[in-house]
Amino acid sequence: MTSNPTLSTVDFSRLMPLVTASAAHDQQDVVDQLDEKLASARLVEPETMHGDVVTMNSKVLLSSPAWDAPREYRLVYPGERTGESGELSVLSALGAELLGARIGARFALGSGPSSRLVELSALTYQPEAAGDWHL
Repeated sequence: MTSNPTLSTVDFSRLMPLVTASAAHDQQDVVDQLDEKLASARLVEPETMHGDVVTMNSKVLLSSPAWDAPREYRLVYPGERTGESGELSVLSALGAELLGARIGARFALGSGPSSRLVELSALTYQPEAAGDWHL
């Protein structure tokens, strides 16, 4: 990562308990990745968050050469999953990568020959930009 990710102070304060309670998680590598991101993050108040940064509850449009069409996901806290399609937990590998990412960011999913490149092509909704401070 070339620069420190930008996170809102609200997201930071809500995510810290997830990291500190990491003993209950089976994906310790993702928890460690999220912990590193929180430790290096540049924190801003939600009202000053740039509109091109993925925050919690943002809806993102991802594209990949391996997919027929872009896919929309909403970045959610693990305890707030409703079972709707398109929900992506912040404690998943892709969810942890997306948090704090900016439009245009690219991620390699998987490893070896099965790896695929995914690009963050757009934010279709960001709570901070919409003034939804309760999310």
